[in-house]
Amino acid sequence: MRKIVLVVLAAALVWSAYWFVGAAALDRALNAGLDELRAAGWNIEAASRETRGFPNRFDTTFDALEVASPGGTRVSLPLFQILALSYKPNQVIAVFPHEMIVENASGDARVTSETARGSMTFRTAASLPLDHSSFVIDALAVESAGRSFAIDQLRFATRIPPGAPDASHQNIGIAVTNLSLADTLTERLGASGLGPVDALRLDATLHFERPIDRHAPEDPPALRQIEVHDLSLDWGTIALDGAGLLDVGPDGILSGALDLSLESWQRAIEMAVEAGLVPEEQSRMITQGLSFLGSGGESALDLPLRFADGQIHLGPIPLGPAPRLDMGG
Repeated sequence: MRKIVLVVLAAALVWSAYWFVGAAALDRALNAGLDELRAAGWNIEAASRETRGFPNRFDTTFDALEVASPGGTRVSLPLFQILALSYKPNQVIAVFPHEMIVENASGDARVTSETARGSMTFRTAASLPLDHSSFVIDALAVESAGRSFAIDQLRFATRIPPGAPDASHQNIGIAVTNLSLADTLTERLGASGLGPVDALRLDATLHFERPIDRHAPEDPPALRQIEVHDLSLDWGTIALDGAGLLDVGPDGILSGALDLSLESWQRAIEMAVEAGLVPEEQSRMITQGLSFLGSGGESALDLPLRFADGQIHLGPIPLGPAPRLDMGG
């Protein structure tokens, strides 16, 4: 019995020493990471920071955290937590507060949610490449300058695709459930009888110039290609499906094509007129043109959405300048 007690005590002492050594190492790693971000132009300040969770967890809590990116976006969080099991330090959970303020050149936004948390698992290499991650936000609401929108649930996940050589390739999945549009747009669409967007989904693979790892926040790798496996929208009688391949140039301009299929496309044009997005006098011409150009039947429209020379075309119809992707904050 005495030997058993001694073994238990010795194991407890060893584990306690491991936890305190690990907590100290975590504190040093956090300080080093924050210093690297600040050197890259980030401004990160907190009223206090504390690590607890002995003996099986490393739970780090930031109080009154202020984060400002090099691009000028500032996020104010009253509380932020990074949680990890002491025996699995490469798997971390991030817990966000119920309310935070986001400020940028477009104005201030109040972001609220019932729950907002995510998990990230890193591969055991010095650069900590991201292996997979998952984020879930319930009852998300955003209010900004009299405009607002809400989402019942937002899910976001990433993983290194099977067979990919490293973390520069990331498969992403996004699922949005019940998106309530901004009040002004809802009023414009009142006559349409459409309620919230039922579902919005994206399954795509992103190809970056370098792996996504611990250096990404301070030096974001450029996005080079987007493989869209499935893009879908369900909104009442309107349904959209798309897939394709897009390249991202050094200037951030997209090129390539998405093959789109739109159900109830005539109703979608009517809705665009009701929202003031398409002049009523042009809607008949657009409807006739798409009827001639498209395929897929009376209620469905199949056309490519092409990105070329800095412009977007729906089939042969020009829609305007192509978007420019900005990887900065």
